[in-house]
Amino acid sequence: MKLVVGQDNEIVEISSKLEDTQEGGKQTDTTIYFNYANTFKFYDVDSVPGNVKTFTHCYDPSKGFYANANYEEPIVPETRARNAEKKAVDLQAQIAKVLLVLAKNNLK
Repeated sequence: MKLVVGQDNEIVEISSKLEDTQEGGKQTDTTIYFNYANTFKFYDVDSVPGNVKTFTHCYDPSKGFYANANYEEPIVPETRARNAEKKAVDLQAQIAKVLLVLAKNNLK
């Protein structure tokens, strides 16, 4: 198997092929990488453990495969919108409480 690894050793792609192109790039099953010298490293490994996935795992020849400590699960836009709505409602409730306290203090 072939691995494409980013600067922080995160696995960007797992491929069955890795070939040089005539234009000086590297071609995998799905992607052609150009100007990759400062961005990607390419490794040939015997096998990839079944639980290893792109971006959630890293690879280093001296360490092998390991979990990517910097990986964060992507948030889908719908979830982000719901979270923003909840925060807005919470802020409105907090503002209402502050206004109530201010109104009570002004009445005394």
